[in-house]
Order: sequence, then C-alpha cells, then structure tokens
Amino acid sequence: MKSFLIQSGLRDEWLLVFFRERRVGLALFVIFTYLIALTAFVIECAKANLKIVAYSLPSILASLITTWMNLVIFWNRLDDKKKLVVLNSLPFTRRRYLNEIGNMYYFNVVPGMY
Repeated sequence: MKSFLIQSGLRDEWLLVFFRERRVGLALFVIFTYLIALTAFVIECAKANLKIVAYSLPSILASLITTWMNLVIFWNRLDDKKKLVVLNSLPFTRRRYLNEIGNMYYFNVVPGMY
C-alpha cells in the first residue's frame, strides 16, 4: 500500500509541476522518480499475483512515453551552449551532429581527437 501511495503521489506531483508550473527540468526529475516507484510497485505486486503485471503494462508503457516526451521537451528548451556542456560530459560520445533550426552544428567532444 505504501508503494502505491508513493507512486500515486509522484504522478500527481508531476502533473502539477509539468502542466501547472511548467517547470520542465523539475518535472523530468519527478517523472524519473515516478518511473522507478512504479516499477517497484509492479515488482511488489508481482510477488503476490503475476496477473497484476499484465494489467500494469499499459501504465508502465504510458509512463515511459511520458518520460521520453518530457526529456525531449527539456532537451529542446536548452540553448546550444548548455547542450554542448551536457554532451561533452558524456564519456562515450565522440562526434555528434546537432540539428537546430535547420542549421547543422558540428562539434568535437574530445578536443584534438579528429
């Protein structure tokens, strides 16, 4: 019951933060936390009854789509300099192309590598 209340509260909080306050960065954090709480809730329910998992799949799929939507909106609202900082911090990134308003920006993540 506790995990149900936690994931339900996080879902309601995401709705308030994303739609009413329009704070996309905070909403991204809340939706990731909600996704973790929902997964923990489904795992906890699966211990009691496996049929519950089948009924929970649409909810998990909807939360994955919502998380992706929130991530794309957050990424599109960042300016190019912040995008470069984020991409430069990723250790596995070598070269990326960033398409912004019809212009192609090329950047090298590891300076002097290419």
